[in-house]
Amino acid sequence: MRKLFVSFNCLLFFLFSQVSISGQVVRQDSVVSFSNGILRIDFNLNTGFWECDIKGEKVFHNAYAAVKTAPEGSLLGWKETFCDNYFREYSSRTLTDDLGTGTEVVFKHHAYPEGLNLELILSLYDDCPLMTITLKAKNCTNSTYLIRELHPLEIDFSRKGMLYFGSKPTDCVVLNNEYISWRTCKLVEIKDGSEARSHWNNLIYDRKTGKAMIVGFLTQQITENIISLKYSSVDQASSERIGFGKFLVNCRTGNYRLAPGDSIVCDRVMLNWSTQPLSALERYAEWMGRFHHVRLWPRVPTGWCSWYYYYWKVSEADVIANIDALAEKLKSYGIEYVQIDDGFQQALGDWETNDKFPHGHRWLTDRIHSKGLKAGLWLAPFGIGEKSKIFRNHPEWLIKGENREPLKVNKAWNNPYWGGDVYALDPSCPGVQEWLRNLFRKVTEDWGYDYVKIDFLYYATGASQSEADNANCHYYANVTPIQAYRMGLQAIRQGVGADKFVLGCGAPIGASVGLVDGMRIGTDVYTKWTQIAECAKNTARRFFLHNRVFLNDPDVVMVRTKIPEAQAKAWASLVALTGTMTLDSDNLSLVPDSRIDILKKILPVYLGEFRPLDLLTAVNEPPSIWDCKIDRDFEQWHVVGLVNWKSKTKKISLDLKQFGRFERPWLAFDFWEQKFLGEFTSEMTLQVPGNSCKVITLRQKQGIPQILSTSSHITQGAIDLEQVSWNADSLVLKGTSRGVVGESYKIYLYVPRDPEVKYQLSHVQADIPQFTT
Repeated sequence: MRKLFVSFNCLLFFLFSQVSISGQVVRQDSVVSFSNGILRIDFNLNTGFWECDIKGEKVFHNAYAAVKTAPEGSLLGWKETFCDNYFREYSSRTLTDDLGTGTEVVFKHHAYPEGLNLELILSLYDDCPLMTITLKAKNCTNSTYLIRELHPLEIDFSRKGMLYFGSKPTDCVVLNNEYISWRTCKLVEIKDGSEARSHWNNLIYDRKTGKAMIVGFLTQQITENIISLKYSSVDQASSERIGFGKFLVNCRTGNYRLAPGDSIVCDRVMLNWSTQPLSALERYAEWMGRFHHVRLWPRVPTGWCSWYYYYWKVSEADVIANIDALAEKLKSYGIEYVQIDDGFQQALGDWETNDKFPHGHRWLTDRIHSKGLKAGLWLAPFGIGEKSKIFRNHPEWLIKGENREPLKVNKAWNNPYWGGDVYALDPSCPGVQEWLRNLFRKVTEDWGYDYVKIDFLYYATGASQSEADNANCHYYANVTPIQAYRMGLQAIRQGVGADKFVLGCGAPIGASVGLVDGMRIGTDVYTKWTQIAECAKNTARRFFLHNRVFLNDPDVVMVRTKIPEAQAKAWASLVALTGTMTLDSDNLSLVPDSRIDILKKILPVYLGEFRPLDLLTAVNEPPSIWDCKIDRDFEQWHVVGLVNWKSKTKKISLDLKQFGRFERPWLAFDFWEQKFLGEFTSEMTLQVPGNSCKVITLRQKQGIPQILSTSSHITQGAIDLEQVSWNADSLVLKGTSRGVVGESYKIYLYVPRDPEVKYQLSHVQADIPQFTT
């Protein structure tokens, strides 16, 4: 990872030209200035406003920090504490952390004669366009205040502020992120009067200049963090340049009580400018992983899930039938887990089995383990059904609403195994934490599960799927909703232990980093092409999180005959190319062998370098170009998915220059059609049928006999080829392949045409029993 960071610095050093790095903090009159050689900040101690330039070009004008607060018991409502009535001073130091080395300046705002003191921390990092901001509020009065929001960065045209980026705002798009797993991230085109709102990170991209600005939180442990951006032509009348008249980094705290002498600090936000937006997103996720001390799971899970075929009607007999099918048909290909989803329990909160699972948990996990598979279980740990024992016996464990009665967070819908309407556990309550630890210790140690999927996690924030800020949400402890949520996750993690896999779902994604191993990053998939497309949007738009802060779960693949074969292959292909979690959710005992073969070709998972190449131009549809770079000791190549999301055939073009400038052409092979497409140099254009995906392997022509493709796995060599070499003296192409006993597959070779050379197959030996998973 350090190589990435160093090369990034070198690239930007070149782009912005060489400059001296002062690292000095200088005060002239009321203005404090400091620079890192690329970014420069000028802070006015008299007004509290500050400016930011990149190489002399203004980015922020009249930026400031603020707090939204109210005295406890006040009837006057919320008020924004701004720059008025403050005496300011500053201090500085050299900073070294996971981002690098730089300069940190602390601007202390002392309220006069009394009030909330603010501490704004601005940090610049040497030789790169990177800064971080943190805001702290301290109550220096004799009264308790309610803190609703911390604004570490705010720009408002009404206070003569402006954010300048790119040529003009309407040339920009914003890649936003949403609060929980299921909500679809959007690529928002900036229009007059439009607002782009995002949770915990966004990327602003200028389509004309190729420049990008990332605003993202490095920590997600205290506040619910929202970034909003608005452009209006009305705001431009007196501005020297066209820009964004509203820009707000908002850290929401719920109803946090700040007692006299107490303080609260927001999560740390990062701003980074780049000309390589996809690389910048990946770096941001790497940095976030470092700040959360993330431990990545060593292997991407594969398996089977009961939900999308059986839903809550699943029975013990259904699971047994699929265990037998998995063991017979897919275990040799690397399938690992059997995940029992919603429908086994007595009620939310009462997690023992119901009548449909007469033998209980331990009997079932023993049966799964006897087949050489691992057992997984779904739970909604923060949800409590009104008919459950917890609801009857421990009402004090529940989050309270405005009237201090238990807060209802969901309806029972039609699921008879939820136990009525749903209320939320209060994770800040010590009794709840102990109950969660004991529950998950029982799930893994007593019941024998190796993997837990924890769902509907947003219940712990006492709010809707869209955001956590709930003014009527009251916890046992004086904590923010995000702090309460993480208390609950920490208790679950302690109960599960470090050696069992934890998958989050229906979760505040950013606030889960560091406490889960995997994360659902999109909506439910179902069997319709339109829903597959919705899943594909988030799979692409959250690609940069995968294997950096956790393993991405795009939701299941399905290959049953109800789904057209081209569509089943398309979604399976995209999941495989991303290298993300791969679980099937069919009744495998009824799936024909021709469809099982689709699963065989995507197992086990290959964790390559995946990018959606047209991410920032695909506004209304998912990206159409999904690239997985394969890097083996003997060769590098690309496997590219070309997806047509429309119902009619269309041409899709791939610019090969984005893979680098090479003198030799590319050899292209269609994996699903098992067909050589020819040689291509700068561009390749193919006709892709409607609602389908072509998977094309691109290998550079070497001028010698070489591997072109294999038929056993979609990566065409990444899994099944162990070694390939060419001996120029003996003119021998030699290699080692591995496969599954009893299964035949093809290896395609490209042989240059040379009338003076004749090649022949001399020796084949098969002695490798099966994939090593």
